[in-house]
Amino acid sequence: MTRDMTRWLWVSAAVASALLIAACTDGPITGEPFGSDYTVPDDLNDGLGSAHPKSVGMDEAQLAAMVNEIRDGQWPNIHSVLVYRRGQLVLEEYFPGVMLSDNV
Repeated sequence: MTRDMTRWLWVSAAVASALLIAACTDGPITGEPFGSDYTVPDDLNDGLGSAHPKSVGMDEAQLAAMVNEIRDGQWPNIHSVLVYRRGQLVLEEYFPGVMLSDNV
């Protein structure tokens, strides 16, 4: 396993662990497969640039696989994923989850 792949797996695991919170739904999330509807995150002129995964050395297929697993219900406690690499936001996805009113 290459150093970059090891780093990618470690970062992916850290991001997934940081985003785990109580799930509100039990079933899989419906929607189009990630690869068919990917768009570069919007540049909001907030100092956080955005870029396509390939332009920062990332494999779009690996990101697509992760998002599709979340949508398929394999990771039910993940409600958002943001990937920031080399000073650029390359992925910003949100999934159904906990609402503020659930924290009673």
